[in-house]
Amino acid sequence: MKLNADNLFKDTIYENKEDMPKSMAVDILSGNSHLYGYMLLPGVEYEKKHPCVLMFHGFPGYTTNNDLEHALRRMGCIVVHVNHRGAWGSEGKYLFSNLVEDAVSIARWAVSEKIAKAYDIDTENIFLAGHSMGGMTVINAMRKLPFIKGVIAIAPYDLHYWFESGKEGKLLDMIQLEGKCLQHDSDEFVFVDAWKQHRQLALENAHEDLQGRNVLFIGADLDDVAPPKEMIEPLWNKLKEANPFQENRKGFVQEYVTLHTDHALCGNRVKLTQITGQWIEKIVGDSA
Repeated sequence: MKLNADNLFKDTIYENKEDMPKSMAVDILSGNSHLYGYMLLPGVEYEKKHPCVLMFHGFPGYTTNNDLEHALRRMGCIVVHVNHRGAWGSEGKYLFSNLVEDAVSIARWAVSEKIAKAYDIDTENIFLAGHSMGGMTVINAMRKLPFIKGVIAIAPYDLHYWFESGKEGKLLDMIQLEGKCLQHDSDEFVFVDAWKQHRQLALENAHEDLQGRNVLFIGADLDDVAPPKEMIEPLWNKLKEANPFQENRKGFVQEYVTLHTDHALCGNRVKLTQITGQWIEKIVGDSA
């Protein structure tokens, strides 16, 4: 059994401790800083090697996806959650210019021969997933990582939108209000870094690199933090124009789903989990 999305919400009963799923700490180097997090390993009922999902948090990461992570583990995935530089105990300073580099470092760690062999990672089935700013991160990291099987962007944030629309004051407000838990030089320094990076990180710019790749975008129609019409739909529309029959194209699957909920998807976590798990199962199954 490779994956089983029917187990997203089912715990398996184990007699022996060594057969049970496991959680362990990880320490990954990025830009000379140690990034700290954890890895979830599935139980013995799943055949090796295991598909792997690399999960990335938003700004600053108050909205957690632990429920989604454990559900993916229950269906047979390895899940790795690592905190960015300057966030939640990881070394270094938080900067938007570090986000993609951190994601690339983590992905290359997971695909390395040493790590893949140690934890039975299926290097042909590594996925990037991220919420909010993490969605922006994984979309841009996907552009640099041809070995990644697919990207899952949940309520993805687009820095570029605020500068392009002349509403960058809202971004500064967010940095000042929510960034207090982060390690950085100053709110203003982080904001200037965002201004320097916003064109490079603009979601719409990713459309050429994402053509022919497995993509799942999940938007929230009540989202006033990362409104989908302004942030993810311009990229989706470009992908749709280039490949109007994504769901029928052999070799890759591109889907966009909108849920009736807010930015944290608090009112639709079960549906979020089902959509994500079933999509991963489909991609892995199609490639088997």
